[in-house]
Amino acid sequence: MKKTSLFIADCDEAYLSAITNYLLRSQKNLSVSACSDKSHLPAGQTFDILLTSLDMAESAIKSVSVKRIVYLLSSGDMAPEGAEAVYRFQPMDIFVERLLQIDMSQKHSGGPRLLGVFSPIHHELSLPFSLALAKICSEEERTLFIDLTEASIMPDLFSGRSSFEDREDMDMEYEDNVTDYDSGPDLLDVIYDIESTGAKRVSDRFVKKCDGFSYLPAARDPELLSEVTKPQWLHFMDAVSHSGFDCVVILSDRLPGHFVEWKGRRGEVILLSKDGDYYRKSERRYEDYLSEKLPDVSKKIIALPMSAQNLSDGTWYLESLIEGNLGKFVREKVANAG
Repeated sequence: MKKTSLFIADCDEAYLSAITNYLLRSQKNLSVSACSDKSHLPAGQTFDILLTSLDMAESAIKSVSVKRIVYLLSSGDMAPEGAEAVYRFQPMDIFVERLLQIDMSQKHSGGPRLLGVFSPIHHELSLPFSLALAKICSEEERTLFIDLTEASIMPDLFSGRSSFEDREDMDMEYEDNVTDYDSGPDLLDVIYDIESTGAKRVSDRFVKKCDGFSYLPAARDPELLSEVTKPQWLHFMDAVSHSGFDCVVILSDRLPGHFVEWKGRRGEVILLSKDGDYYRKSERRYEDYLSEKLPDVSKKIIALPMSAQNLSDGTWYLESLIEGNLGKFVREKVANAG
């Protein structure tokens, strides 16, 4: 996938250094160049996006050739009428989200690519598989992960321990916003916020980040999740589709209630299984069902050879699951698919 080229023009050298370093570190789908001196602006070079402060705008626009211009504003600044703009004094991850959402809304007017993961046999590594898939996709695309399962262990993985192994010696460091599952909003809050406010996109306050990809917190109450109606799911999916992501990875344990609402969207459904004749019968039944309900959506069966039982001590660390043998397996499948 071709990287998006971004040129930043800003006289504030400290801020310019901070935002440039953050983007180079966190956004692998971007190539970033920057300049803080009007006299040193590159002449005649072409970029996808120019992000410029007001005091550098006139010189930068004359110097470089760009497809889009986004103004970098401080509190009290006013962008030219009709121009796109972002404000510098806000959390860096939110700043980047808003900058790239502007770009992606124009780049992918047909909506994001949807990757649905469903395991007819309820494979115990469905969640780690999906997280690894989201991580790998995020290296090329802005990716959102959504866990729609009714008894998700996602809070256990993100808090540093699994429900299978109560570990007290975890020393992993995650971003501040990957915790707080007990008191923070969950997926049901997202769905009901969209329903009650008529929002056209998912609010930034619900979107969390981990290791390069974004995610929505899983639902805590399986009974309430089962009561979400089809119109509510449709409104939710529409809002997700307009939230500025290139790719959305969705894990579900209730196929008919979720993926059949994908009609008219770009996507692929992955049926996660194991080797063996017994499992193949279940795979084929669901594959036939999907072919009938979603004839235009690609289907793929992946037999996942490993299981939770043969994971060695300590590998329930989220990072180890994503980067270990499971992650290598998923990376190979993604590479072969491409």
